Amino acid sequence: MRAPPNVLKDGYGQSWLDDARSAWRFRRLRMQPIAWRAASDWPGDPNVDFPELDRFADGIVGWHRADGEDWFVIDRMWHGWPDPPEFAFLAFDAGRRIVTGHDFHRWPVAWQKPQNRA
Repeated sequence: MRAPPNVLKDGYGQSWLDDARSAWRFRRLRMQPIAWRAASDWPGDPNVDFPELDRFADGIVGWHRADGEDWFVIDRMWHGWPDPPEFAFLAFDAGRRIVTGHDFHRWPVAWQKPQNRA
């Protein structure tokens, strides 16, 4: 059975192998020190540049550019069982397609939240 075209377009027509790769990548990244920048530091409006962000969460905690990708940590107003985890990590390639997505509950210790964000 094929996924609907809109699912494939936004990068979330993932297979179980894609999910496993995203989880493995996130496990490595959560141990790396990353100083996240505030959404207000984005040149323009990140919600306009990356409309998928609004689809998956309520707000942007921070963003970071690395290895030719734009990374975002987004948060949700409603989280915890039966809702999804509070945070999600999304990585976009240069074509602004989602290449990695992973939900998580706790902010990684090695990551520094933006200064103007609680």
